[in-house]
Amino acid sequence: NDSCGPETQTFVLNVECTDDNSLVATQTFDVTVYPSSIDQFISVSSDDCSASVSVDPACNGLISINGPSSFTANPGDSGSWDFCYEYFSSSAGACFDTEDCITVNYDCPDLPPSCDFDAGTFSNAVTFVCAGEFVNSPAVGADVSGGATLVYVLHDGTLPGGNIYGSSASGIFTNDGTYPTNVDLCISSVAGYPNAGGIPDFNDPCTDISDNCAPVVMLDPVVIETTEVCNEVSGGYDVTFSITGGGPGYAPGVHTYNVTGDYNNPNAMAGVTYTINSLADGTIYMINVEEDGKGCQASFTSEPVQCDKLPVELISYTGEVIAEGNLLKWTTASEIDNDYFTLERSTNGVNYEFLTTVEGNGTTSAINNYEFTDKNAPSGISYYKLLQTDFDGTTVVAGIVTLTRGETTFTIMNVYPVPVDDQLNVNYSSSTDAEVTIKVIDALGRTVAQQNRNASAGLNTTEIDMTNISAGIYFVQIQSGDFIQTQKFVKE
Repeated sequence: NDSCGPETQTFVLNVECTDDNSLVATQTFDVTVYPSSIDQFISVSSDDCSASVSVDPACNGLISINGPSSFTANPGDSGSWDFCYEYFSSSAGACFDTEDCITVNYDCPDLPPSCDFDAGTFSNAVTFVCAGEFVNSPAVGADVSGGATLVYVLHDGTLPGGNIYGSSASGIFTNDGTYPTNVDLCISSVAGYPNAGGIPDFNDPCTDISDNCAPVVMLDPVVIETTEVCNEVSGGYDVTFSITGGGPGYAPGVHTYNVTGDYNNPNAMAGVTYTINSLADGTIYMINVEEDGKGCQASFTSEPVQCDKLPVELISYTGEVIAEGNLLKWTTASEIDNDYFTLERSTNGVNYEFLTTVEGNGTTSAINNYEFTDKNAPSGISYYKLLQTDFDGTTVVAGIVTLTRGETTFTIMNVYPVPVDDQLNVNYSSSTDAEVTIKVIDALGRTVAQQNRNASAGLNTTEIDMTNISAGIYFVQIQSGDFIQTQKFVKE
């Protein structure tokens, strides 16, 4: 039977005699015939993720589906479904009920990721970040979902090119010395699925980079460098200082420092040396940078500065070749615990021998004049070293004078004013026309000023600018060939 329902078929039974072919008996009876296959009336439609079953309408009332007639799998699931059915005959009652199941296998793939991300936008205004401070640049209009993340990156160039210097989940970057300074950087936002480093893969088609970036400049720290120079004459000290970093360090021609404290200058420039003069011994000083054009500040407060005043304030130390010998003269403006002076002589400027001692005046603020004649002075050049010794035995070199007995090439006649303020005047005589070098040397032997002159036979005068030279004890030295003349002086 190829139809869905059962069919009644009539059969006839003939019984014949076996010896003469005579009909003995005939019997007619009906037989119910059922379908040879129930599955042929059930249709299954399926794909990788869903399936459904339907029954031939001709089988209404004969085939019943047990359970749901359709199924849908979740993305990524795999397995099998069983569609079960029951067949029964209305004409035969329950005597021909049949139950069975049809198995459908499924393998539902993952859904492709959603790429509907938006990394947002930024303001185009440049942010300047002082040392130790931070920049916070959240993106506007950013939208991420479905397991994606939003990451901020600090970089140069244009993403995905350039160099990446840091990343942040919040958009906050601190100028802690980690990032390049005084160069144009940018903060961009990146939306997408993060890689192992926490930053979305720029090559992933789902990754979105912000349409623009937030311009950022990390500034160098504002640094105040100071140097203290003690004045051994006054006992006080001067301070030289310079400032670097901040706004003027980034744009020197645009920004300046507003400096207050013990020095006031609303337009101080980066890298320029400034001076605070005549501070008292044992005091402190303060230098403040109130503004640098970019909102950065700095402050420096010193420890108490201790300076020792020389026990003897020497106004002059000179020498003169006279008939009786070499005459040495020196004058003091004040003395503190001065026990005595010592004079030593050398013919080569290296090895000295003792000449004499001259008693000092202890402690006094009056001007005192001293002199000594070396009656055994040799011919040629002699170097005379003047030393000063305190009552406690402390000895310091006060100066050196060079004299030449015999033929004298030139002689320092006078150095004035004493003490010197802005200009030093030197009168010297020369026996011939000659090229001379005139130097000003400090107490440490450093040349602080120098001139080369063509001296004429006779009296010569030269002027040396002392405006930018700190107060202290100095020596003026004139040299021509092997002949050297030196005289000490004091600068206020």
